[in-house]
Amino acid sequence: MASIRDIKRRRDSIQSTEQITKAMKLISTVKLQKSRAKAEASKPYYDMMYDTINSMLRKSGTIEHKYLKAGDSKRKAVIVITSNRGLAGGYNSNIAKLVLQDERLEPELTDIYAIGRKGKESLGKKGLSHCSGLFRSN
Repeated sequence: MASIRDIKRRRDSIQSTEQITKAMKLISTVKLQKSRAKAEASKPYYDMMYDTINSMLRKSGTIEHKYLKAGDSKRKAVIVITSNRGLAGGYNSNIAKLVLQDERLEPELTDIYAIGRKGKESLGKKGLSHCSGLFRSN
Protein backbone atom coordinates (compact mmCIF):
# COMPACT_ATOMS: atom_id res chain seq x y z
CA MET A 1 0.00 0.00 0.00
CA ALA A 2 1.27 3.50 -0.85
CA SER A 3 2.24 5.83 1.92
CA ILE A 4 0.58 9.19 2.50
CA ARG A 5 3.68 10.93 1.13
CA ASP A 6 3.49 8.92 -2.12
CA ILE A 7 -0.18 9.72 -2.51
CA LYS A 8 0.47 13.46 -1.99
CA ARG A 9 3.32 13.41 -4.54
CA ARG A 10 1.10 11.65 -7.05
CA ARG A 11 -1.72 14.15 -6.45
CA ASP A 12 0.66 17.10 -6.88
CA SER A 13 2.06 15.54 -10.04
CA ILE A 14 -1.42 15.11 -11.48
CA GLN A 15 -2.35 18.71 -10.62
CA SER A 16 0.83 19.98 -12.26
CA THR A 17 0.12 17.99 -15.41
CA GLU A 18 -3.43 19.31 -15.40
CA GLN A 19 -2.18 22.91 -15.25
CA ILE A 20 0.23 22.33 -18.13
CA THR A 21 -2.51 20.70 -20.20
CA LYS A 22 -4.87 23.59 -19.50
CA ALA A 23 -2.22 26.13 -20.55
CA MET A 24 -1.57 24.19 -23.78
CA LYS A 25 -5.29 24.12 -24.51
CA LEU A 26 -5.55 27.88 -24.02
CA ILE A 27 -2.59 28.49 -26.33
CA SER A 28 -4.03 26.25 -29.04
CA THR A 29 -7.40 27.99 -28.74
CA VAL A 30 -5.78 31.39 -29.28
CA LYS A 31 -3.83 30.08 -32.29
CA LEU A 32 -7.00 28.59 -33.76
CA GLN A 33 -8.86 31.88 -33.32
CA LYS A 34 -6.04 33.78 -35.06
CA SER A 35 -6.02 31.32 -37.96
CA ARG A 36 -9.78 31.50 -38.28
CA ALA A 37 -9.67 35.31 -38.29
CA LYS A 38 -7.04 35.28 -41.05
CA ALA A 39 -9.08 32.83 -43.11
CA GLU A 40 -12.21 34.93 -42.71
CA ALA A 41 -10.28 38.08 -43.63
CA SER A 42 -9.22 36.47 -46.92
CA LYS A 43 -12.79 35.53 -47.89
CA PRO A 44 -13.60 38.86 -49.59
CA TYR A 45 -10.48 38.46 -51.73
CA TYR A 46 -11.49 34.91 -52.65
CA ASP A 47 -15.04 36.00 -53.51
CA MET A 48 -13.79 38.86 -55.68
CA MET A 49 -11.33 36.61 -57.55
CA TYR A 50 -14.01 33.97 -58.04
CA ASP A 51 -16.45 36.55 -59.44
CA THR A 52 -13.77 38.04 -61.66
CA ILE A 53 -12.82 34.70 -63.18
CA ASN A 54 -16.47 33.77 -63.69
CA SER A 55 -17.08 37.11 -65.39
CA MET A 56 -14.08 36.60 -67.67
CA LEU A 57 -15.23 33.11 -68.60
CA ARG A 58 -18.79 34.29 -69.32
CA LYS A 59 -17.56 37.10 -71.57
CA SER A 60 -14.97 35.03 -73.40
CA GLY A 61 -17.40 32.50 -74.81
CA THR A 62 -15.72 29.25 -75.73
CA ILE A 63 -11.98 29.11 -75.37
CA GLU A 64 -10.12 26.67 -77.55
CA HIS A 65 -6.81 25.75 -75.99
CA LYS A 66 -5.03 22.41 -75.79
CA TYR A 67 -4.53 22.69 -72.01
CA LEU A 68 -8.25 23.23 -71.39
CA LYS A 69 -9.35 20.05 -73.14
CA ALA A 70 -9.44 16.61 -71.60
CA GLY A 71 -6.81 14.40 -73.13
CA ASP A 72 -7.14 10.80 -74.13
CA SER A 73 -4.32 9.63 -71.87
CA LYS A 74 -5.13 7.33 -68.97
CA ARG A 75 -2.23 8.66 -66.90
CA LYS A 76 -2.95 10.75 -63.82
CA ALA A 77 -0.81 13.10 -61.77
CA VAL A 78 -1.17 13.68 -58.05
CA ILE A 79 0.44 16.66 -56.36
CA VAL A 80 0.96 15.99 -52.67
CA ILE A 81 1.74 19.09 -50.58
CA THR A 82 3.19 18.47 -47.13
CA SER A 83 5.54 20.20 -44.74
CA ASN A 84 9.33 20.11 -44.75
CA ARG A 85 9.58 19.92 -40.97
CA GLY A 86 7.72 18.34 -38.09
CA LEU A 87 4.83 19.64 -35.97
CA ALA A 88 2.34 18.80 -38.71
CA GLY A 89 2.46 15.03 -38.29
CA GLY A 90 -1.27 14.49 -38.32
CA TYR A 91 -1.67 16.51 -41.49
CA ASN A 92 1.23 14.79 -43.24
CA SER A 93 0.09 11.27 -42.33
CA ASN A 94 -3.54 11.99 -43.28
CA ILE A 95 -2.45 13.22 -46.71
CA ALA A 96 -0.41 10.04 -47.23
CA LYS A 97 -3.43 7.92 -46.17
CA LEU A 98 -5.70 9.74 -48.64
CA VAL A 99 -3.32 9.04 -51.50
CA LEU A 100 -2.91 5.40 -50.49
CA GLN A 101 -6.65 4.77 -50.08
CA ASP A 102 -7.73 6.38 -53.34
CA GLU A 103 -9.03 3.52 -55.50
CA ARG A 104 -9.01 5.67 -58.64
CA LEU A 105 -5.21 5.75 -58.71
CA GLU A 106 -3.52 2.90 -60.50
CA PRO A 107 0.15 2.83 -59.49
CA GLU A 108 1.47 2.07 -62.96
CA LEU A 109 -0.54 4.97 -64.48
CA THR A 110 0.03 7.55 -61.75
CA ASP A 111 2.72 10.20 -61.40
CA ILE A 112 3.13 11.48 -57.86
CA TYR A 113 4.79 14.81 -57.19
CA ALA A 114 5.52 15.31 -53.52
CA ILE A 115 6.12 18.89 -52.49
CA GLY A 116 7.66 18.87 -49.05
CA ARG A 117 10.19 16.55 -47.50
CA LYS A 118 7.78 14.87 -45.08
CA GLY A 119 5.40 13.83 -47.84
CA LYS A 120 8.24 12.46 -49.91
CA GLU A 121 9.54 10.41 -46.99
CA SER A 122 6.10 9.26 -45.87
CA LEU A 123 4.95 8.12 -49.30
CA GLY A 124 8.27 6.41 -49.92
CA LYS A 125 7.90 4.45 -46.67
CA LYS A 126 4.30 3.52 -47.54
CA GLY A 127 5.43 1.77 -50.70
CA LEU A 128 4.65 4.35 -53.36
CA SER A 129 8.19 4.32 -54.62
CA HIS A 130 7.02 1.73 -57.19
CA CYS A 131 4.92 4.38 -58.96
CA SER A 132 6.31 5.50 -62.26
CA GLY A 133 6.11 9.12 -61.13
CA LEU A 134 8.81 11.32 -59.76
CA PHE A 135 9.13 12.36 -56.17
CA ARG A 136 10.23 15.95 -55.97
CA SER A 137 11.02 18.03 -52.96
CA ASN A 138 11.34 21.80 -53.01
